[in-house]
Amino acid sequence: YNYVYGVTNVPYLDFAGGIFLGSLKPYLLDSYLGVFGKQLVDGTAGESGMQDVLLLIALGVSVLIGVFASQLANETWESINEEVELEKKAAAEKGDAAQDGVTRQIMGMDLPQWIIGFQLSLQAA
Repeated sequence: YNYVYGVTNVPYLDFAGGIFLGSLKPYLLDSYLGVFGKQLVDGTAGESGMQDVLLLIALGVSVLIGVFASQLANETWESINEEVELEKKAAAEKGDAAQDGVTRQIMGMDLPQWIIGFQLSLQAA
C-alpha cells in the first residue's frame, strides 16, 4: 500500500489511520481464531466463558471496522470517478485534450518525445 500512497495526495495521518484500521481486522480475526483453536486442541474451550465473550466482542468490532472501511472505500472510489469525469468534461470543453488516446503527461511532467512516439507506434500497429 505504500506505493499507492506515494502517487496520491492523501495526507500522511489519513493514510496511516486507514492502514491501521484496515490492518486491525485481520489481526484481530487471526488472533481470535488462533486462541479459539488452541482452546479446542487443549480441551478448554468451554471453561473460560468471559474470555470467549471478550473474543467474540473483538471479532464483532473487527467486522464493524471492515464494514466501515468498505463503505469509506466505496464512497472515495465514487468521488474519484466523479472528479475524473469532471476533468474529462473540462478538458473536452477547452479543446486541450488530444483525442488520440496518447499519454503526454504524468503527474504534471511532460513525457519525452520518444515515449509519445512509441505510444503512437503501438496504436498504429
